[in-house]
Amino acid sequence: MNGDKEITERLDRIESQLAGGQAGGQRWTGYEYRSRLSFGSIPFLHVAYGFDPRTGRMRVAKGIIAIGQVAFGLLAIGGVAFGGLSLGGVAVGLLALAGVSVGAFFALGGLAISPYIAIGGLAIAGHIAAGGMAVSWNYAFGGFAIGKHPYGSNIKDPQALEFLRSLFPDWKW
Repeated sequence: MNGDKEITERLDRIESQLAGGQAGGQRWTGYEYRSRLSFGSIPFLHVAYGFDPRTGRMRVAKGIIAIGQVAFGLLAIGGVAFGGLSLGGVAVGLLALAGVSVGAFFALGGLAISPYIAIGGLAIAGHIAAGGMAVSWNYAFGGFAIGKHPYGSNIKDPQALEFLRSLFPDWKW
């Protein structure tokens, strides 16, 4: 029964590594860094990922510059990012760049939504949308365009073309 003893020893080692927060040299609890420089209670830089061992909750980065799985900041970078300039898998902000982006002014991503400018595979905007499929209440440019002034493979509104020419006068349309 030497094999049983070996298995028991391996399980004991794994259990102690998990209890100590380590497995394979990596911290299961994640990592957290807060810069000393702060503005009130908000750190200039906050990096956080993984889980807090005290609470068992996912760490959230909150700072002027926030980097983590979930990040809130003036510059937010993360799987889910909220802030002024947001970059991530899902981003919400004034300017958002992500797989799924929602921007108060500008959104760029696979799915981009903004009340002003959206650019993406599917772009939905209030003023200007550009993408594979562009939907806008005003100008829409793309493979398939829907809007007050669409310019795409389905329809070419002359006013939309004039708008494009005003934005990019050196381009040949």
